[in-house]
Amino acid sequence: RVVVTDLAVLDFTGPGGSMRLRSVHPGVAVSDVQERTGFELAVDEVTETRLPTDEELELIRTTIDPRNLRDREVPA
Repeated sequence: RVVVTDLAVLDFTGPGGSMRLRSVHPGVAVSDVQERTGFELAVDEVTETRLPTDEELELIRTTIDPRNLRDREVPA
């Protein structure tokens, strides 16, 4: 399972199935994510989350979420 937040992408592949920090979004530091998490994260090789392509953005806007409901979850 992968979890995407307004700061980072995480999964549950850390030691013993713990939450692991996979990538941070552009402009976000690993320390920012650690400070805003209420528990310890497994941190090894953390990359920067890639930005979506123009085609992916168009698909999101027109097909996946044409009513823009995503902004209720992660405000711009």
